[in-house]
Amino acid sequence: MQEDQRVFDVAIVGGGIGGTMLGTVLARHGVRVLLLEGSGHPRFAIGESTVPETTFGLRVLARRYDVPELEHLATNAALRRHVSSNSGVKRNFSFIYHREGEPTRPDECTQYPTWGPPLGPDSHYFRQDVDAYMFHVAVSYGVTAYTHTMVDDVKFEEDGATLVTRDRGTFRGLVRGRRRRHAGGPARAPRAATGTALPHEVAHDLHAHGGRAPLRRRGAFA
Repeated sequence: MQEDQRVFDVAIVGGGIGGTMLGTVLARHGVRVLLLEGSGHPRFAIGESTVPETTFGLRVLARRYDVPELEHLATNAALRRHVSSNSGVKRNFSFIYHREGEPTRPDECTQYPTWGPPLGPDSHYFRQDVDAYMFHVAVSYGVTAYTHTMVDDVKFEEDGATLVTRDRGTFRGLVRGRRRRHAGGPARAPRAATGTALPHEVAHDLHAHGGRAPLRRRGAFA
C-alpha cells in the first residue's frame, strides 16, 4: 500500500451503527475516512430499538447531509423494505420496578408510547442485518473500511496521530493546517480544536439524533 493511501482525515474504530453512520456522512462531504472493525459482518450484536426522537432524527440527518440511506432506518416499513425483514415493530418503551412476591406498583412504572403511522412505527433493529447494511453503505460513499482488524495503539503527536493495527501496519491522520492542500481547494481535514476530529455541527447532530458514534479526544481520530 502506498504511503498516501495510509493518510486520512478521520479514523473510526468500530464498524457498528454509530461508526458507519458517522463515516458515511463525512465521506459524503469529501472527508477522507478510515473505518476499522475488529470483527466482521454480519456479526452478533444486541439492541437497538428506536424511540420517536430517533425516528424523526434519522430523517433529519438523511436530508440535512444528503444521505437517503439513513432514512431507511427511520420507520419500520422502510426498514423492512430496504434493510431487513427480520426487524420487529416496537409498541412501547416501558420500565417496571419488580419487588419479589409483590404486585407491580403503578407509581413505579413508566410507559412511553411510540409513534404509529405515518411517522412510525418505531422498530426493534435486528442488528446483524442493520450493521451489515450500514457498513456497506459507508463503503459505497467512499469510506476505506477493513474488517477483522484489531487496533493495538493510538499515538498522538503534534501534527496528528498514528493508529497502529495488529495485522495491517500503521495509518496516519493529520490535523487541519498540516495536511497537503488539494488542487480543488484548502485541506479537507476536520478541525481538531473542539476536542473531536469532526466538524462541530456533524458531531452535535449525530449525538442529538441517535447516532452514537464513538468520539475520541484530540487529533484526527474519532
